[in-house]
Amino acid sequence: MSLTRLGNDYLLRFPDLADFLLQPHATRISLVQRCAGSNDATLEHLLIDQVLPRYLAHEGMLSLHASALVIDDKCILILGKSGAGKSTLSGVLAARGHTLLSDDCTLVELDGSHVFATPTYPSLRLLPDSIEALYPLGAEVRPMAHYSSKQRVVPQSGDIDPPTLPIDGLFLLDTPGEAAAAVTLDPMSAAGTCVALLRHSFQLDPGDRPRMAAHLRRCSEVARRLPACRLDYPRRYDQMAGVAAAIEAHVSAMPGSNAPQAAQPGS
Repeated sequence: MSLTRLGNDYLLRFPDLADFLLQPHATRISLVQRCAGSNDATLEHLLIDQVLPRYLAHEGMLSLHASALVIDDKCILILGKSGAGKSTLSGVLAARGHTLLSDDCTLVELDGSHVFATPTYPSLRLLPDSIEALYPLGAEVRPMAHYSSKQRVVPQSGDIDPPTLPIDGLFLLDTPGEAAAAVTLDPMSAAGTCVALLRHSFQLDPGDRPRMAAHLRRCSEVARRLPACRLDYPRRYDQMAGVAAAIEAHVSAMPGSNAPQAAQPGS
């Protein structure tokens, strides 16, 4: 992806796929070029998974590359870069009956002393081997993009219109150098959590210093308010039940949010 600033507007180019023009002052996103071979599924993927998160970040939202789930009545986020196993792990948890709120992007807002998550959409983006392992009885799937073998899967536990919820904790997935031999859950400092939020957030214009300064402040405030841990585990399908059980036990021991009665952002 490449970015060009055109006055107050931005041109996002996905080579050989499509170009989008973002006009924040006009509250408009336009498709200005659709390359041969880019079907509707590809354009939808680029728009909702790449363009919109960056547009919302430019508008002052903390737009995280994170899944959101409800486990034991607690809302947790799983952060990680592409390839870390975030979607597969979210699928495992959803298949065990936990509610998937969002897979690839979650919007985070501060409201007083509380932090809220607004999910984007609940479908998962999974490779065929993950779909086969997680849904042996089959699942409703549709193409994600013409250039990828990934498919979109909507788990039965997903909510078509996911609610905004107070966040109870964060899990950070990093792509391991070597496969872990066991599940590890290591508490993170506020400083480490802030760095993770910065690293795993969408941005439109990193050269915009005022916006980046505000972004750093938001990440710092969120990091001070939420418990976080670094998660590593064996990347083997036959070990995933144990991984999920370890996460469930960790979440069950979390104190939980004191904010269910708090006014949600915008209310």
